[in-house]
Amino acid sequence: MMSDDERKVLDALIAAWNLFTALPVEHADDSSDFRHHLHILQRQIMSRPSRRELNGTQPR
Repeated sequence: MMSDDERKVLDALIAAWNLFTALPVEHADDSSDFRHHLHILQRQIMSRPSRRELNGTQPR
């Protein structure tokens, strides 16, 4: 199960996306690049509960 802090990180990433998309467009690839890297960060956070389950540990 995802911890409250992990959920806060995901919420902060959503907020970052919303703020970024409100900025003026300066390059056609910016949104795509930003989204790609946000997805990497989201996967990093979302993998933590699975890793804990496999290792038999609890969230801190």
